[in-house]
Amino acid sequence: MANKIIAKQQEQMSGNNLIIVLTLITLLAVGVAGLAAKALIGSITLDNKVLKAKNLANTNLQSDVDAAPKLVDAYSALGNQAGEIADALPDTTDFPGLIVLLENMTNDAGLQLKSVSPTVGATTDGTSTTASGGASQTPQSQPFDYTLSFDGRYDTLLKMLDHLEKSARPMRITGLQVTGSGSALSGTITAETYYQDKAQLPFSTETIK
Repeated sequence: MANKIIAKQQEQMSGNNLIIVLTLITLLAVGVAGLAAKALIGSITLDNKVLKAKNLANTNLQSDVDAAPKLVDAYSALGNQAGEIADALPDTTDFPGLIVLLENMTNDAGLQLKSVSPTVGATTDGTSTTASGGASQTPQSQPFDYTLSFDGRYDTLLKMLDHLEKSARPMRITGLQVTGSGSALSGTITAETYYQDKAQLPFSTETIK
């Protein structure tokens, strides 16, 4: 009788153990399935983001490609003015071009140009003195300081100052020193002109998260 009771209890324990094992297996399967589903949903979401970003990039690129011929035609239509615009704001300091421009101004004004030199710290190699940003950033105009010395008369000096103020290439007079009389002046003009780095195509890579 005792043996039957023990056997029955063992049978019940075995059944309970089986139920526990099956429950654990079920929970494990559900957990694995949940993790797999989460990973799959994350992958699908990322793929959708990448697809949207690619479609947007393709749309923007196509828009730029379509606009390119119109931009070329508009630039060609400027004719001789295209060169004047380029000279007005060159993409380097263009120090030799600045000297030629100042020589023409002084000759027209009636002054004798003695020298042109960059101020201390200014660069004549065309490199920007400020840290450049990313390629997608719009380039900013950079100042270039210079000093010119001259001989002339008071009226010719006034004409020269007028030329500087009305120059196609932006000029800003920052200092003026003059010695002598009205008919025999000598002096220096300190001024600031500008240039702008070449624009860079806004191509870049983007990490989609």
